[in-house]
Amino acid sequence: AHQDQQTTDHDATLDQSIQVIAPHHPLYGQRLPLLRRLRKRGEPLVVVRLPSGATQQLPQRWTDLGVLPPHPRPETLPRFSLVSLRDLLHILQDVQARSCVKEDPYGPSRSPVGDVCPPEPT
Repeated sequence: AHQDQQTTDHDATLDQSIQVIAPHHPLYGQRLPLLRRLRKRGEPLVVVRLPSGATQQLPQRWTDLGVLPPHPRPETLPRFSLVSLRDLLHILQDVQARSCVKEDPYGPSRSPVGDVCPPEPT
């Protein structure tokens, strides 16, 4: 088979709809009527009808027909993972250990460094 050949899957696409799950796509989250499925260069594609009436071809992986589960919206993703929080804690502990001094170089006034130094073991 030629690599640029397009093939259409003749399954029952009538009355089917898909949901766009690619967060970068302007129609993310919308359900669109599925017109047909096809394959181009080995990649499964879908042809959908847009709200304007025009048609658009999308990679199947950008829809809920794809193999992967839907992608969460970027604003719902956690800002920190458990690993990143653990790394941040290690960095803060390292900064704290390096910034502590026995004598206050600022004289009798309170040093901001004194607030981050752990208590000395008794």
